[in-house]
Amino acid sequence: MVKRQQTVRRDRVSRPDLNEIISELTDRQRTCLETAVYSGYFEWPRDASAEDVAKSIGVSPPTFHEHLRKAQKDVFSSLYSSPATITE
Repeated sequence: MVKRQQTVRRDRVSRPDLNEIISELTDRQRTCLETAVYSGYFEWPRDASAEDVAKSIGVSPPTFHEHLRKAQKDVFSSLYSSPATITE
């Protein structure tokens, strides 16, 4: 007996365009997310606290957290809701 195995060549994985996902955020969500990234909020240890980021964009810390959570939810939901499609 001879065993035959077929494999599929995966040249490229297509995912949603990140710029398109970001453009669908509200202005405030995008501002909170971008400011958090560029201020070092996501670094370990953090370069800036939520209070620092909120103050820099003129909102309260709870408002900053609300917009940031919604932005993260929207971005991650968009990335994970449509499965990657394989193109050859």
